[in-house]
Amino acid sequence: MKSILFLIGLLASSISCFAQKDQKANPRFDKFMDKVADSKGVSRPEKIESPHANHFYKTYADFIAVNPVPDVLLSGARKEILGSVSYEVSMGTEIKKMKVSELASTYWGFCNKYGVLFRLYEKDAYMVIIAGNITQYVKSGDCTGTLNNDSTFTLLYGMAGQGGYLDYGSLGTDGEIVNLDVSYSGKSKALEKMMAAHPEILNALKNDREDSNYVKEKYHKRENLTFKIQHYIRQFNSL
Repeated sequence: MKSILFLIGLLASSISCFAQKDQKANPRFDKFMDKVADSKGVSRPEKIESPHANHFYKTYADFIAVNPVPDVLLSGARKEILGSVSYEVSMGTEIKKMKVSELASTYWGFCNKYGVLFRLYEKDAYMVIIAGNITQYVKSGDCTGTLNNDSTFTLLYGMAGQGGYLDYGSLGTDGEIVNLDVSYSGKSKALEKMMAAHPEILNALKNDREDSNYVKEKYHKRENLTFKIQHYIRQFNSL
């Protein structure tokens, strides 16, 4: 099972995200991912046209305002060679292969062709699960997801099955990204520091023993932990 999911992850990471004007459907890949979703009891959301698709942003505020960097578009999928992560980026008429460390020095983040937001940080890109006073992420090479028609996020699968990826977080949308290291019992030194102003939220997470109350789909236990964390971060951000 793990080997199958590993191959799925490799396939997903190898699919190109063409520039917005050149995007084409890949029916073979879509059919394959539909089978993956069906095997987990998950309904894949319909693909939507997003004004954010393939665009880069200098700040998170620019993303909210739909104010992308002009003439800069994502044109290739994530590639990792010997720990170095890069993306193909079109700049005007030129296409460049750029390391994340280079991109992060200029841009806050980007969206893929489905409009899902990624933050560029140090040497990798992190998919944004929820943004606010505490922002939650998963690393781009570890999971895949899509954007729903109601603008909510759907995590389709974790790269290494039911236990091989991590949840990350930062204070605000610009803070240092750290491993939240949340256990199934809700313990997390990182979240304890982030939620210092409202420790009752973390205590509620610790006392919550459910693992399937936060999404309608039949996700695996590890993925439900991600959505449980999101639930309590959302509560914290609302205070």
